[in-house]
Amino acid sequence: MATKYLVSGGNGNWLHSSNWSYTSGGTSGAPQPTATDDVIFDANSLNAPINVSSSSGCLTVFMSNYTGLITYSSTLNVGQSFEYSSGMTTAGSGSLSLGYNLSTPASVCAINFNGVTHNAGFSFNNNTGTLCTYTITGDMNIMSNVTFANSNLSGGAAVKITINGGDVLCNAGIAIFGNGNRWISGTSKIKLVGSGSGNYASGINSYLMNAGLVFQKTGGVINNTTGGVYLRNSQVTYISGTFTNFNLLQVAGVTTADTNNMVWANYSNAGGGLVLLSQLNVAGTFSNAVSLSIGGTGGINCNNLTTTKNILFPIGSTTRIANALTSIGTAAAPILIGSAVAGLKANMILSKSGSQDIAHTNGRDIDSNGGLTIYSYRPTSINNCDNWRNLPIITSVKTNTIIR
Repeated sequence: MATKYLVSGGNGNWLHSSNWSYTSGGTSGAPQPTATDDVIFDANSLNAPINVSSSSGCLTVFMSNYTGLITYSSTLNVGQSFEYSSGMTTAGSGSLSLGYNLSTPASVCAINFNGVTHNAGFSFNNNTGTLCTYTITGDMNIMSNVTFANSNLSGGAAVKITINGGDVLCNAGIAIFGNGNRWISGTSKIKLVGSGSGNYASGINSYLMNAGLVFQKTGGVINNTTGGVYLRNSQVTYISGTFTNFNLLQVAGVTTADTNNMVWANYSNAGGGLVLLSQLNVAGTFSNAVSLSIGGTGGINCNNLTTTKNILFPIGSTTRIANALTSIGTAAAPILIGSAVAGLKANMILSKSGSQDIAHTNGRDIDSNGGLTIYSYRPTSINNCDNWRNLPIITSVKTNTIIR
């Protein structure tokens, strides 16, 4: 392990010894930095430009009193901490990759961009098989693709990237890799901002359980190529922008959604709670597979609503179903559709042109006036509901069997 200083007078290629010295402002000729070396840019670097022309690595990078240019023509892999110097510039079609070679579990990477815009790709990595924590000072403004890579499978269900401090501002695409129980946690928000276009891709059950995901584009289009945004104890907020093919998938914990004026392709709840701060718009199906009491004050606009468990809507809210309502319980385990507060009504309106398949489903404190009458086959009870009816049992004359 050694410390390598960038010095002036070299050829500007990261790989060449003419750019490196063992001392600040010293004689060049030190070998290019390796994965165990610390790298320093300082005032004695005389703002010499440097180009990462081929994949390279080091342990840490610290820049101070440097206002030169670093170009990422390839990937710079930094094992731990990284700091830009205020006033410097960046460029390139390559990327900066942090946490690439962390040698110990629970390692901490400190990141400080000092207000510098990162005009290249960026990757948060966890190759340890356990927890990796990034601590950000200020926000990270990244103009190209951002990747969160939980690539080591040896950590089982607890492999996580934790990001605390400032927010991650993604101006282009975003990718979250690692199928199955790979988590992004922490106090930092991931914000999709700026006017650039790109893709959003997520591995199956690569959960966001951080402070939140914010949609705030001023232009461009972000297209979801894998369909899912997996949330676990997180918040999703829509402010502006165009986002296509996004499915909201709640997998555990409590998700808070404030996404009025954004249209989700589908919503699926396989475990956890939901709080609506504004209207949730679903072009396809709102699907619920857990006993769900929805908090907040927002309603739901969806094409289809399907539930296999109890579902309770916020009082005073309105859920509008354009096409089909499906709720099939059993005699032993009937489903309850009701309001979140007993005695106070919520609105659930099925379009008069819609359809329904409802059995062994109880109603409580639901106002369905203005839509199709809700007919429940063999409910245990229908209490304080408007425009609900108990569907009578129909029997076959020949077989005396119940027909639904």
